Amino acid sequence: MNVVDQGQRRTGRSRSGTRRPWLWRPLLAAAVLFGLTTAGARVLSPQAQQGQTQAAEYSAEVSKTIVELQQFRQTNSIRIRSREGKEGIATLINLNPATNAWYVLTLEWRDSAAAATYHLENPSPATRRLLLDEGHPSGLWIEEARNRYACDLFGSPLDQARNSGSIYSPLCDSRVYLRNTAAGHRTTVEAAADFLRNQVWGGEKVIVLFHHLMGDLNRETGGIRPERQVPLPIRAPDTRPVMFHSGP
Repeated sequence: MNVVDQGQRRTGRSRSGTRRPWLWRPLLAAAVLFGLTTAGARVLSPQAQQGQTQAAEYSAEVSKTIVELQQFRQTNSIRIRSREGKEGIATLINLNPATNAWYVLTLEWRDSAAAATYHLENPSPATRRLLLDEGHPSGLWIEEARNRYACDLFGSPLDQARNSGSIYSPLCDSRVYLRNTAAGHRTTVEAAADFLRNQVWGGEKVIVLFHHLMGDLNRETGGIRPERQVPLPIRAPDTRPVMFHSGP
């Protein structure tokens, strides 16, 4: 085969110059099919792509955070600006839309190195929703039935609620509550036991020995006394007359 024949085979033409449809039509069909497949993949909405990502995170056999365990969570992010003039990004996560009770709000300020995360609780999950809207960059929108309430939350209001010392701090006229971290209560003995378990080698054995010693120190004993004979009460004789009944 000469170079001309090779060129004719590559271009799909015969020696007479006519095209060979059996060669280029399958190629055209394959190209169209590939284009349709690629276009279909691109049509996926951001919500669908986010759902696929969350499903993959949930199915992965690795250690997961509380957020990653919520496969059906809803996430929304917008640019924000506080009343003090700070700018940043706010991300609101509805952990379980079917329950609609717990939200995680993350604020990333431009001049701050670390993001701040807040745990919000919706006291009326059946009728109330928390939303982010770019038309209100200084806080949340609270949607309740046909009503909408704007709440300027970003900035000092959240900081004041976090520093209030209250486990449940009301926000937005008590329509939302900020859940703050609370330290549990431990007695001195419990704290010492935890220290021995976590910081001292063989601390558990020391705790067991301590329990035995304390048990012996606080043990109460009693003696067995001989049983005393208690005399039975003397009953007075029955002096009532005896009645006899004769038959008919």
